[in-house]
Amino acid sequence: MKDSESILEKIRALLRLAKSDNAHEANLAMQRALEIAAKYQIDLSAISPDDDLNQIKGHEMPLPSRLAYEWKKALNVVHAYFNVNVTVLIGMSSKKAQIIGTAFDIEIASYVATFLVRACRDCLALYRKEETERRRKVTTGKAQSFIKGFFWGIRHALIEQQQTVAAEHTGYQLILDNGRAARDEAAKGLNRGNGKSTQLAMSEARHNRAAAFRGFIHGSKTQIRPGLRGGSTLALE
Repeated sequence: MKDSESILEKIRALLRLAKSDNAHEANLAMQRALEIAAKYQIDLSAISPDDDLNQIKGHEMPLPSRLAYEWKKALNVVHAYFNVNVTVLIGMSSKKAQIIGTAFDIEIASYVATFLVRACRDCLALYRKEETERRRKVTTGKAQSFIKGFFWGIRHALIEQQQTVAAEHTGYQLILDNGRAARDEAAKGLNRGNGKSTQLAMSEARHNRAAAFRGFIHGSKTQIRPGLRGGSTLALE
């Protein structure tokens, strides 16, 4: 994240961490905040660490009326890893994903959810082709197992990236989920109708280990590209 707002959000996160009761952690966070501020010529004294949390808002993203398995998995991923709260709102004739967070985080999460669904479907189509060439039928259970494995792979890759970034900044706690409490509070005033949590009930077909493994391989190799600001791979830092 190299745009000015994302840099400010990173600095605010570090300044909040600098209030930690752990003196070593607090000192490292402040040192890192000073380094970033100096690099981008930002006046640290003019930044309030809680400004971005006070700008939390809600956005409703239209969803297909029939919410496919891969959509449910994608929404769970952005809820867990992309600093937003996601609730599915079910109306009489439509479904929407209510995404709560800062404007920047909402923009990223909306893109990532859509990207993951498309990437999953592309990989599943490739898997179907490979199985057809081997004269094997792709049953509903095999397809669902592939999708499940794909998102296991995505989660595995995100966790590995988190650990890599944390290792590069010794003692620096990577903040992936700032403001959860603030978002929860905002959700109370925004939720309406028959909203249902993103941890949606999913009917499970018979599990196929081979299909899940193929999905995992595809998911772990998938690179999330933002397509919003620049063309570089989306980093979680």
